[in-house]
Amino acid sequence: MWDITKSDKIGVCYVGGLATDGRTPKDTRTPQQRDALHKLIKQLRVKYPQARVLGHNHFNRAKACPCYDVEAECKALKLC
Repeated sequence: MWDITKSDKIGVCYVGGLATDGRTPKDTRTPQQRDALHKLIKQLRVKYPQARVLGHNHFNRAKACPCYDVEAECKALKLC
């Protein structure tokens, strides 16, 4: 899902992010979700090469989502 309500941001969401107790943050992405997310980031980086890729928790430290280190993963996969 893309959130284009703000002119300078695109929000990408996925289903999951919580342990089975429904409260504890956990990276629950499936391999298919990871692959789709990586593909989407690559496509967006072509269109917006100066964009930064950040997690929701980068903007609000009280949030745990997306329950993984977006910047570290992006750099490790050479997506950013």
